[in-house]
Amino acid sequence: MADSLRVRLVRALLCGVFFLAGVAGCGGSGEVAPYSDAEIEWLQSYGAWSGNLGRSSGVRRPYEELLAGRGDIGAYERAVQPWLQCSRSYRKRVGNPPGARLDRAAQLIEQACRAFERSVRLQIRSFKGEVNLVFDAEAAGARANRLVLQAEEDLGRLLGDARPLPLRAGPGRTSRIDRRYTKAVEARLSGQAEARCWSEDDWPVLRDAVIALNGGDDVDILGFASNSGNRANLHPEACRALDRLVYEGDRPHSGSARRTLAHGLLVLAHETEHLVAPASSEADTECYALQRMRDAAASLGIPPGYAEELTQAAWQELYPDNDPEYRTPDCRDAGPLDARPRTRVFP
Repeated sequence: MADSLRVRLVRALLCGVFFLAGVAGCGGSGEVAPYSDAEIEWLQSYGAWSGNLGRSSGVRRPYEELLAGRGDIGAYERAVQPWLQCSRSYRKRVGNPPGARLDRAAQLIEQACRAFERSVRLQIRSFKGEVNLVFDAEAAGARANRLVLQAEEDLGRLLGDARPLPLRAGPGRTSRIDRRYTKAVEARLSGQAEARCWSEDDWPVLRDAVIALNGGDDVDILGFASNSGNRANLHPEACRALDRLVYEGDRPHSGSARRTLAHGLLVLAHETEHLVAPASSEADTECYALQRMRDAAASLGIPPGYAEELTQAAWQELYPDNDPEYRTPDCRDAGPLDARPRTRVFP
């Protein structure tokens, strides 16, 4: 029983408590002022700190060796040091936010750090013989996770991607909720959702906040998923490609024009898959998105023959050039990520 509890507890530590990919996806409702430059700078520090904390753990091997009875408690204690220093490193590398509206999230993060430090200390003591403490360790870890989720909700609510937008079906360059793209997302989720097309003016504000929340560099993104509101947020270029495909009936059969349409459809499928499986990696999500392009196209009224053509274009012409984060050797016919393993259909 104690070992099974330890397994559940350590999973949180191995994955890292601070799931900032989810922060970009949390949201509330209503109009909010965009993050200021100072707030973006704080979010960048926060994202970088939490990302480094998650990557630094290296806990799996010493933990598994301890469970197998051949481990070194000293190796485990060294591996969890970054988590035992959570509060101190947060104050040093992130510090107080530059505005009252971020105060509550910051307080929740500090409380989460203290709870996680307690969890790890109790875990160490349980490995040293105080086995019953594993229950308290698990409770402290669960509390830390709850606090981080609350902080994520606060930060995501200020992102602004949930603000009211007009709902319509038709091409456009202003921010909108697109009725037909929304139906495609809802068909995959079997529930309510939104596909939001953002304008050239609105997108950079959202992009900067999302990248900061994820601790990323100054790079562009083509979309992001907001899981609490089931929103697929799409770059203006992705929506222009979809507009050409769906509303304007464009059907190129080769070259960059076809790749553009394939990419737009793939972005919609990719962000939809993030809503289906929020914890999946970018590589896994991209692989499943490729395999769901035909379904997305069908929901949009695209003829099956052309849907197949776009799917193959994405697989053969786009996927090989993806960033390493979006590729995996597991994405193949009869591979671990094959969504139709009993067929020869792939992607």
